[in-house]
Amino acid sequence: MSCLNLAFTYAILPCGYIKNNPMLYVKIPRKDQEETPKKIVSFQEIETILNYFSLKGLEEIKLVWEVGYYTGLRRSEVIALSWDDIDFKNNYINVTHTQSVGLKSKDILNSPKTVSSKRSILVVDSLMKKLKKWKKKQKENKLYYGEFYINNYVDEKGIINHENGNTYDFVFRKENGRALVSSDIGRSMKMIKKDLNLPIKFHDLRHTHATILIENGAPLKAIQARLGHSKLDTTFNIYLQSTPSIEKEIIDILENIK
Repeated sequence: MSCLNLAFTYAILPCGYIKNNPMLYVKIPRKDQEETPKKIVSFQEIETILNYFSLKGLEEIKLVWEVGYYTGLRRSEVIALSWDDIDFKNNYINVTHTQSVGLKSKDILNSPKTVSSKRSILVVDSLMKKLKKWKKKQKENKLYYGEFYINNYVDEKGIINHENGNTYDFVFRKENGRALVSSDIGRSMKMIKKDLNLPIKFHDLRHTHATILIENGAPLKAIQARLGHSKLDTTFNIYLQSTPSIEKEIIDILENIK
C-alpha cells in the first residue's frame, strides 16, 4: 500500500503522468480476529498457586495473588497499596495509587488515571485478618534486620527508590523491606507456568473475580464500581461472557416458561 501510494504520488509530481492518486480511495478490509477466551481461574487452581508460594517461602507474593483474587484489583493497584490504604476497622481497601514502569525501567508511583479508579473496596474478613498478620510480620522483619532493613521512598518525579524523597509504607515488601514492583509479579507468573504448568496471568484474577460476582447475581453497577470502570459498558463488554453456570441458568429460565 505505502509503496504504491508513493509511486502514484511521484507519477503526479514531478512526472505529470496522472492527475489523481487512485490509492486515496483504497481501503484495506479489516480481518476479523477471533476473540481469545478469557481465563477463569478455578478455586482449585488458586489454592494450588497459593500453596506453591507458601512452600517457596514467598509469603509476600502469595498475599499479592490472594488480594488480587478476592478484590479484582489490577496488578498496578495491588503493589501500590500502602498501609494507610488499609482500613482495618471497616474492612475496606482504598485504591489511591498505581505503580508502573517508566523510562529507564524506573518504577513509578502514580495517581489513578480516572476518578472511578480511585475507589474503596469492601473485602472479606478473612482477607483482612491475613493482612493484619502480614503487617505484624513486617514489623518483626524490621526489628530483625535493624539498620539493614530497606526503606522505600518516592521522589518528586514519583520514582520509587531507597535513598531520598517521601517515605512510602508499602504493604507488599520483601523480607528485607524492599517494595515489590511489577517485575516481581511478572517473575511469579513465569514460576507458576514453569513449575505448575499453569499459564495464568495476574489479570486473569480480575476477570475471575468479576465472573464470580456476575454468576452469583451481583448488580452490574456494583461490579463496575468495584472494578473501577468509568463506564458500565466496559464492565459489560469485557467481563460479561457466557459460562457453564450462566448457560444452565438460561436453560432453567426457559424450562420454567409457562
